[in-house]
Parts: sequence; structure tokens; C-alpha cells
Amino acid sequence: MRMLRAGLVLLLWVFALAVQAELKFPELTGRVVDNAQMIEPPVREQLTQQLQAHEKVTGEQLVIVTLPDLQGTDIADFGYQLGRYWGIGQKDKNNGALLIVARDERKLRIEVGYGLEDRLTDAQSSVIINQVITPAFKAGNYSKGISDGVAAMLVVLGGNPLDEPSTVYESGGDPSDDFVSRHPGLFVFLVLLFILTVFICQMLGILPAGRGGSGGSGAVSAVEVLAAGVEAAASAAAGAVSGVAVRRAAGEKTAGKNNNDQAFNDMALLTEHEQRKVAEAIARVERDTDAELVTVLAARADDYAYIPLLWASLLALVVPGIVHYLTGWLTLHSLLLVQWISFIVLCLLFRVPKITTHLIPRSVRHWRASNLARRQFLEQNLHHTVGSTGVLIFVSEAERYVEILVDEGISSRLDNKNWDAIVAAFTQQVRQGQTLQGFVSCIEACGELLKVHVPVTHVRNELPNRLIVLG
Repeated sequence: MRMLRAGLVLLLWVFALAVQAELKFPELTGRVVDNAQMIEPPVREQLTQQLQAHEKVTGEQLVIVTLPDLQGTDIADFGYQLGRYWGIGQKDKNNGALLIVARDERKLRIEVGYGLEDRLTDAQSSVIINQVITPAFKAGNYSKGISDGVAAMLVVLGGNPLDEPSTVYESGGDPSDDFVSRHPGLFVFLVLLFILTVFICQMLGILPAGRGGSGGSGAVSAVEVLAAGVEAAASAAAGAVSGVAVRRAAGEKTAGKNNNDQAFNDMALLTEHEQRKVAEAIARVERDTDAELVTVLAARADDYAYIPLLWASLLALVVPGIVHYLTGWLTLHSLLLVQWISFIVLCLLFRVPKITTHLIPRSVRHWRASNLARRQFLEQNLHHTVGSTGVLIFVSEAERYVEILVDEGISSRLDNKNWDAIVAAFTQQVRQGQTLQGFVSCIEACGELLKVHVPVTHVRNELPNRLIVLG
């Protein structure tokens, strides 16, 4: 908890620094704020009277602002922040507009409130900038360019839109290019959010991942009997396998929160003496059945190193973006800085084991454990036994996960429900930390079923009788 508090304090400090690093906006001294001294005094006075008269008749506020520079930020972000700072337009109608001229960057922008966007559209703003203002600016006549631009804005707001030539948009006239150029920060944010969302959905199994082709005579399939996690597809491999996957895991509602914490912090694999007891139990069972039993005990199914990274990426991307959208505190550059610092801080914070434990969804734990069980079924050659009588008893201690996989030679003789009680009892023992007793009891229970339905017909031991421990 101390680490969590320290991380939250650090994040608040970062946001405070970002707020202090806000842009310095000029004061709203009138309808023409000529800070860059680009407009001749007579024209400035004429524009002031013209805009005041328009506001008196329509209630719409138009303001011209010239700036020496943009203080290192994007003109779209600067215009948005300046409009919020000045509060242009009537609050309930949002019917204000800014004509912004950045002298040093040689950039122009018309920032329009929602109440005027139906008339002073992006396309109309582009026509005014490119066809009216820019030609006069290129000729060095800034006063004329601004004056003509304002006149064009008033004409458009009066309900007389300008002609929109196809050359207004670049790249073949695609309007989406204008959105990207006007909102580069938002465009990058949406692209990154989309990529991160797809990646997380694939990691959680919500979206399908790519699969390789079947190798050999058939494909692996899985029949899920009791699944506390999400359904997992079996890997492709040689030999047709029908997997009976029955599992339980601690950390469910009946297990309680404390068991969930212990799952990743208090693991203890079996000693060599205990492993020999498991091997002896397997040997006893195989005297009465043709089935080949293999037991696997994994410390954990995954190190989950990507989980803190994913959560840090998601929170660092989304939270500052939401704060920026709702409050307008951050400039584009400040937003990116806050996102990077937040990402680094959260990555370090989420690497703390006790915090990492709570970040891993149960579905992900079960998914990883299930995949490891299926890999072990193939790696231990259980799909190559004579008569397809392989049986895998798999446990992952960190996830408190138990699963039994059997080949088609057994699944064709035993219905899935025969394994329910065995897995339920084993899961309960694993949850209570009685892994050895669970293994022995499970092996003996499996033996009682197998000697009836898959009785011994030959004396042969195809696979070693031992507990395979994956540290």
C-alpha cells in the first residue's frame, strides 16, 4: 500500500507540473488582439467596428488574434486552448470563432465553436484560408488578407457559402486529410488506442489469434467439462486427440481474496521424496490398466511480464487523454509528456509483485495454464501411445489450476462427467496447499476408473513414471 500511495502522489505531482507548464495566452482586449503587430491601425479599427456590429445583431462573437509565435505547440491545440481560455461565444450556444495568425510559424487557423460549425464548416474555413487570406499574405499585404478573410467569414455566417473547388483538399480531395492536419494529436491518440485495444483483446482471448496448420494425421480438439476460466483451443499436432479438460482454480468466489494473493507469493513445489511418492502411485495404477499416466507440476504458467506493461500503457494513454478532453488543462506537448511519465511510473509501480497479482485477470491465468497443459500433452508424447491411451494430470500452483487431458482411446470409453468429482476434489486440495495428497488421490481415483474401462491387456510401460516439475 505504501508503494501504491507513493505512485499516486508522484502521478499527482506530474499533473501539477503539467498544469504549471500551461501556455501563456494574451489577454482578450477586444475583438482584434494584434499581438504580432501585423494589422495597420486603420484596418484594426475598421475590423473592430465590423465585428462588434455583427455581434450586436447576431450574438456571434468573432475574434482576430495575431501571435508572434505558438510557444512551441501546434496551432490547432493552441487555438482550442485559447478559445477555452477566453470563453469566446455565448456559453449556452458556443457560437464563437477565432481567426488565428501565427507570424513566426507562418500558420493560419480558423477555430470554430460548435454553434457555428453547421455554416462555418472545415471546408469553408479551408476555402477562406487558402483562397482568400493566403494569396494576400504571399503578396506581403497582411492587413488586406485578414480584412478579406473576416469579410468572407461574415458572408459564410450570413448563409452564403463560398464555392468549394476540388483543390481545397490535397491528396485527391480526401476530406479525411483535413481532419488529420487539424487534429494531429487526436488522430495519433485514436490510432494508439486502437492498436493497444486490439493487442489487449488478443491477449485476453477476446479476438482470435492466428493458428498454424495441422501437422500430421489430425488436429487437437478440446472438450471443456468444468471450466472456471475461458475456453482455450488445443494446439495442432500429430495424432487425433480428444482432450477432456476439467479444471478449477483458487481465487474464485469460494476461495476468497487471501487465497488469491497467496497463489503468486507462497508457492512451494514438491520435494524429491514427495515426487517419488507420486511416481510410485503412477506405477501402482498402471499395473491394472493400459493407460499411460503422466503428471506435470508447474510453478506457474507464465511470468506475466507483459501484464504491468499493458496496464501501464492503457492507463497512461487513456487517463491523461480523458483529463485533457474534460478540462483542457494540457497542451498537446504537455499531454504527451504526461503520458510518457505516467507510463514509466506505472510500469515501475505495477512491477511490485503484490500489485501485479491483482492486475492479472483470472481468465488470463486460466488461459495461460490451459495452453501450458496442452503443450505438455504434446511434449511428453502422450499423443503417440499405443491405442491412444495417454492421460495427463496437470497442475499449475501459482494459478491453483488443475486440468486432466486424455487421448481419444480413453475419451471414447469414458464420458466427461466421470472426471468431474476427481478434478473437483483435486482442486480443493491444491487450493488448501495439499498438492502431494491431491496428486496421489487423483491418480488413485483415475486408476479406479481406468482399470474398469481401460483394463490391462499387455505389460508395457511406454512413458516414464515420474512427476515432471516445471520450475
